[in-house]
Amino acid sequence: MTTYSASGDRTTVGYISGKNGQYEVFYRPHSGDLYFQNSARTIATRFRKQSDRHYMGPDGSAYYNDQSVIAAIQNRYRSGQYD
Repeated sequence: MTTYSASGDRTTVGYISGKNGQYEVFYRPHSGDLYFQNSARTIATRFRKQSDRHYMGPDGSAYYNDQSVIAAIQNRYRSGQYD
Protein backbone atom coordinates (compact mmCIF):
# COMPACT_ATOMS: atom_id res chain seq x y z
CA MET A 1 0.00 0.00 0.00
CA THR A 2 1.54 3.31 -1.07
CA THR A 3 0.53 6.48 0.69
CA TYR A 4 1.46 10.04 -0.06
CA SER A 5 2.50 12.63 2.45
CA ALA A 6 4.00 16.11 2.51
CA SER A 7 7.44 14.53 2.68
CA GLY A 8 6.98 12.37 -0.44
CA ASP A 9 5.67 8.93 -1.21
CA ARG A 10 6.08 6.11 1.20
CA THR A 11 5.01 2.49 1.29
CA THR A 12 3.30 1.19 4.42
CA VAL A 13 4.63 -2.14 5.69
CA GLY A 14 2.30 -2.50 8.68
CA TYR A 15 1.61 -1.16 12.15
CA ILE A 16 3.11 -1.61 15.60
CA SER A 17 1.42 -0.96 18.93
CA GLY A 18 2.85 1.97 20.83
CA LYS A 19 2.22 4.00 23.95
CA ASN A 20 -0.31 6.19 22.13
CA GLY A 21 -2.00 3.66 19.84
CA GLN A 22 -1.01 2.15 16.50
CA TYR A 23 2.07 3.51 14.70
CA GLU A 24 2.49 3.17 10.95
CA VAL A 25 5.73 1.47 9.82
CA PHE A 26 6.79 2.57 6.35
CA TYR A 27 9.71 3.03 3.98
CA ARG A 28 10.44 5.51 1.28
CA PRO A 29 11.20 3.79 -2.05
CA HIS A 30 14.30 5.89 -2.80
CA SER A 31 16.14 4.88 0.39
CA GLY A 32 14.53 1.67 1.66
CA ASP A 33 15.00 2.73 5.30
CA LEU A 34 12.09 1.79 7.56
CA TYR A 35 10.53 4.31 9.96
CA PHE A 36 7.54 4.54 12.21
CA GLN A 37 5.50 7.60 12.92
CA ASN A 38 4.37 8.25 16.49
CA SER A 39 2.33 11.23 17.55
CA ALA A 40 5.38 13.50 17.92
CA ARG A 41 7.95 12.46 15.32
CA THR A 42 9.24 10.02 12.75
CA ILE A 43 11.63 7.43 14.21
CA ALA A 44 14.23 5.47 12.21
CA THR A 45 14.07 1.74 12.96
CA ARG A 46 17.50 0.92 11.46
CA PHE A 47 15.81 -1.79 9.37
CA ARG A 48 16.09 -1.56 5.60
CA LYS A 49 14.14 -2.87 2.61
CA GLN A 50 16.48 -4.67 0.22
CA SER A 51 16.09 -4.59 -3.54
CA ASP A 52 15.29 -8.33 -3.54
CA ARG A 53 12.11 -7.66 -1.47
CA HIS A 54 13.68 -8.86 1.77
CA TYR A 55 14.39 -6.75 4.84
CA MET A 56 17.70 -6.44 6.67
CA GLY A 57 17.84 -5.81 10.41
CA PRO A 58 20.38 -3.60 12.17
CA ASP A 59 22.29 -6.72 13.26
CA GLY A 60 22.40 -8.15 9.73
CA SER A 61 19.47 -10.56 10.20
CA ALA A 62 17.28 -11.15 7.16
CA TYR A 63 13.48 -10.93 7.29
CA TYR A 64 11.54 -12.41 4.41
CA ASN A 65 8.10 -10.83 4.74
CA ASP A 66 6.27 -7.83 6.16
CA GLN A 67 4.91 -9.74 9.17
CA SER A 68 8.33 -10.88 10.36
CA VAL A 69 9.90 -7.43 10.11
CA ILE A 70 6.91 -5.84 11.89
CA ALA A 71 7.27 -8.42 14.69
CA ALA A 72 10.99 -7.64 15.00
CA ILE A 73 10.36 -3.88 15.14
CA GLN A 74 7.57 -4.40 17.69
CA ASN A 75 9.92 -6.48 19.88
CA ARG A 76 12.60 -3.78 19.72
CA TYR A 77 9.99 -1.12 20.58
CA ARG A 78 8.78 -3.10 23.60
CA SER A 79 12.34 -3.55 24.82
CA GLY A 80 12.86 0.22 24.81
CA GLN A 81 15.23 0.49 21.87
CA TYR A 82 13.31 3.38 20.26
CA ASP A 83 13.18 5.95 23.03
